[in-house]
Amino acid sequence: MQLSKKQIIWAIIIISIGVIFFFLSNKKEEVTQNTATVKRGDVVQEVSVTGRVKAVSSVDLGFEKSGRIQNVYVDVGDRVKQGALLAEIESSSAQATLKETEARLAELKRGSRPEEIAVKEAELAKYTQDLTNAYSGIPDIIDDAFTKTDDALHSKIAGTFSGFKTSSYKLTFPVCDTQLDVNTTWLRYTTELDFDNWRNERSNFSSTGSQSELKSALDNTTLHLEQMRTFLESLNRVLTLDCTIASPSLDTYRTNINAARANITTAAATVNTKGQSIASLALSVAKVQDELSLLKAGTATEVIDAQEARLLSAHGELRKHKIYSPISGTVTKVDATTGEFANAATPLISVISDNSFEIDANIPEADIAKVTIGNKARITLDAYGSDTFFDGHVITINPAETIIDNVPTYKVTFVFEKNDPRIKSGMTANIDIATASRTSALIVPTRAIITKDGNKLVTVINADNTETETHVTIGLRGSDGFTEILDGVSLGTQVLTGTK
Repeated sequence: MQLSKKQIIWAIIIISIGVIFFFLSNKKEEVTQNTATVKRGDVVQEVSVTGRVKAVSSVDLGFEKSGRIQNVYVDVGDRVKQGALLAEIESSSAQATLKETEARLAELKRGSRPEEIAVKEAELAKYTQDLTNAYSGIPDIIDDAFTKTDDALHSKIAGTFSGFKTSSYKLTFPVCDTQLDVNTTWLRYTTELDFDNWRNERSNFSSTGSQSELKSALDNTTLHLEQMRTFLESLNRVLTLDCTIASPSLDTYRTNINAARANITTAAATVNTKGQSIASLALSVAKVQDELSLLKAGTATEVIDAQEARLLSAHGELRKHKIYSPISGTVTKVDATTGEFANAATPLISVISDNSFEIDANIPEADIAKVTIGNKARITLDAYGSDTFFDGHVITINPAETIIDNVPTYKVTFVFEKNDPRIKSGMTANIDIATASRTSALIVPTRAIITKDGNKLVTVINADNTETETHVTIGLRGSDGFTEILDGVSLGTQVLTGTK
């Protein structure tokens, strides 16, 4: 069938309209797909990092003292409270000291009883009499020391020197050491002078003198005996030189000198023992006198305070024999066994906190300026998938850099807002940090913003479908694909979001 001319014309018109409509429809759809409208909305700037969960507190514990382990009260996996006793070493001595200190404090607070004062007075009388008796024995000791010195100087060394009470004393036998000869001869002279002084002291000495006079005479006796001992030692060296010619007379001298040395040593020991005895008794008398005065006066406040301080110290000393947990948590290591010897400061028990966890993450240099302490964080844990969220926030930012893969990073620490039994130490955490936010801000899709010569631009679609590149000032870049516009375009403006 042949179409008429009129039908052909109408067919051409209809086809043309269809083609035009088709192209116009495609063009409109293309603009819709590649443009966006400047609108108001909320924008949140985030930094995303990965970190690892760790316990806020993990401690390794040991004894402050060395000793035999007496008890271990925990095993690995046990839950413990802060302050719980975990283990202890033998502490009987520290416990005894504590009890004694407690008893003494109670006694001081109670005050003195009449019978206690009477006992202390009797104790003082005994020590006082003992001290008096000790002083009364001094004259006999001095007499004995003087006699032994006289015998040594004027009898035992007879024949070894010529001369008498002059500086011209000379040894009666040849000496091969000139300097030792001179020194010994000089000591003979000075010892004789010292003995004369001692004789004069004795003429003025009274056996019934005061205790201070008796003590002074005893001290002087020590000095005189030391002078004699020094002389005899020097003379003995002269007689025992390898180069000394052997002779029967020298053998006799040596025998006599050794006897004299023994006598002087015995006398010096007796004097020293008497001096120590008197000093000890004098201290005892003074101590008991002070104690009696305190008993009669009652216990002063400062005395009680001092004893209370000693009690605190005793408690502290006892604690050094025990291990207490400084945190609440779970025991992760026990290397202590009852009966073993533990060295001080050696870690034996470890406790990890299970009530609070934190995350350490390294943030690149490019993002660290956006992060501040207190920033909120949304956290997911690989163990529970991306749909389970935990809240947290930034608590510390380490100012020291850490180089990772040649990129400067900074360690940032986060804590969870709430304790959750699902959180475990060692889990991998994915963290989105909300570093800044704006509400009701002008926003456009981030892909609509282009950079030319350092300037930020958007392509505005005009009413006649022409395009104009417009400078804009941007603000926050949100994690949802939108960026804040501070200046350059207004609400409702159409912008190109891709290549047209």
